[in-house]
Amino acid sequence: MPKFFFQVAGGAHVLDVEGRELADAAVARIQGIKFAGEILKDMPTVLYETASLKIDVTDEAGQVLFKVLVTTLGDSELQPGCDIQERARVA
Repeated sequence: MPKFFFQVAGGAHVLDVEGRELADAAVARIQGIKFAGEILKDMPTVLYETASLKIDVTDEAGQVLFKVLVTTLGDSELQPGCDIQERARVA
């Protein structure tokens, strides 16, 4: 089975050096989403420390297959004329 790695940024950067053997990229994507949920469940204040939590899911060659991004926006970012998608890309 191929191995996938879950690199975390947001609050603190955590390098996954062990990885997980999973059936395929579709399963790795679901595991990445679940992993983000576990982090937020255990440490919800991570989004106070930084406006976003990012998990890059990579293959064994280090190629980023996809990203899981959780972000929060404050009142000033929700005002008329503010481009929410642009703010999320910057985070």
